[in-house]
Amino acid sequence: MLHILKKTAVSLLSISLLMGCASTASISQTAEDTSGKDGHPEMEDPFPEQTYDFTKAISDVPDDYIEACGQPGSLTRFYYTTKNYDGDSSDEIKYATVYTPYHYLSTNQYNILYLMHGYTGSADDWLGTPEEPDDIKNCIDHLIEDGSVEPMIVVALTYYDNNTDENTDNYDIYLTKGFSTEFINDVMPAVESTYSTYAASADEAGLAASRDHRLFGGFSMGGVTTWYQFCSSLKYVRYFYPASGSLYWGPDSQGKDTTFGGRFALNALTSQGYTKDDFYMYMTTGSEDYAESIVEAQISSMLLYPDTFIFGDPFTAGVNCSYGISDGEDHNFHGRLRDIYTILPIFSKKMNS
Repeated sequence: MLHILKKTAVSLLSISLLMGCASTASISQTAEDTSGKDGHPEMEDPFPEQTYDFTKAISDVPDDYIEACGQPGSLTRFYYTTKNYDGDSSDEIKYATVYTPYHYLSTNQYNILYLMHGYTGSADDWLGTPEEPDDIKNCIDHLIEDGSVEPMIVVALTYYDNNTDENTDNYDIYLTKGFSTEFINDVMPAVESTYSTYAASADEAGLAASRDHRLFGGFSMGGVTTWYQFCSSLKYVRYFYPASGSLYWGPDSQGKDTTFGGRFALNALTSQGYTKDDFYMYMTTGSEDYAESIVEAQISSMLLYPDTFIFGDPFTAGVNCSYGISDGEDHNFHGRLRDIYTILPIFSKKMNS
């Protein structure tokens, strides 16, 4: 529980939990005064309140699931070579934090989850460090131990060059989109040539053939990053978990055009050669999260295309989009913990079906 309190305190202090919406220059801003003032595209805020009959409740996490597990997985700092794709294309070495499950064997095949932090975050935000694991890492251990989740690999990433927070003046919106090149060219080949996934090889063909066993997720600006993976990486990824972020915080946002997000996602889907049958995503936010309105603007714009984006229960035939809300949660670490506890078993079951 101390981990949660520490994370929440730090997040509120820095409003990392603006990890999608605040800067050191605007640290005193609140959810109520972020309309067009926080670096995101000017939009009407709040959006009209929405009610959806398909909304799911994100569950509370049992206290013992945030404690150390009897069968713990391992965290490793994994280094890989990439380029400064949003700059001069110079070579750089970065690290990801990689989780391998208890009794990991290189002879087995494992599903893989990639996770991205939000604004001002790091590759250690989701799982902690090898020296100090976080509550989410402990929760994943328990989910695997109790059989709710098949043993899987989890990779926590950063879109910052050289693993160093960059002082952008746009809340990292261009970095969220630009990370797609690094993910495809460098991250997946490096990680999946080292760790045993369902990819028979870590080249384009092997990664594409194993897309049904790959999930990408992120929080806040990491949620925006997740949306851009949907818009560019469907060849390699079937499953998506965008939390408290939407295309309306991305570099392509069209101001107050509230139909933009769904249209952009639809065009990206079709331009990559995929259909409604080729993906599944679970969108989440908190009931007190200032990102709720922008997440629901994304959903509303997607509902303009009901033949493509079909919302509902995760295991109802034909459904490819689900939406869950954590009651009482704001833009915080604890909401992400609840997400993982609630929806990782769903993704695991789908990837193993």
